[in-house]
Amino acid sequence: MTHTIQLVDILLHGYHGLFDEEKLVGNTFKINVTVAYEPATFPIMRLSDTLDYAAVFNILQAQMQVATPLLETVAANFALAVLKQFDAATEVTIHIQKMVPPIAGMVGSVAVGLTMNKKDI
Repeated sequence: MTHTIQLVDILLHGYHGLFDEEKLVGNTFKINVTVAYEPATFPIMRLSDTLDYAAVFNILQAQMQVATPLLETVAANFALAVLKQFDAATEVTIHIQKMVPPIAGMVGSVAVGLTMNKKDI
């Protein structure tokens, strides 16, 4: 039986990007995460039987604080960290949206997404 936890519409500031302005000013990122896992018991009655949302958020926050040129790298590093930290985790999906991309004349946002299975590592 597979369960999921989700972090939805998390807003964090970071300094990810290829351009000097992005490295200096940064950007706001909207992030959605889903972690699939096999619970220790069913029904789930204790936090120790599931994944702790706060622990997953702490991993996300730590990854977002590391200035990285490509969002694809941020997504991969986050997914790997979650899958390595939680034995019960089987799959991580992350979607990172750059709210104000440095593209002249563009109104909107850009995003990357990644789904990684434990068998992928």
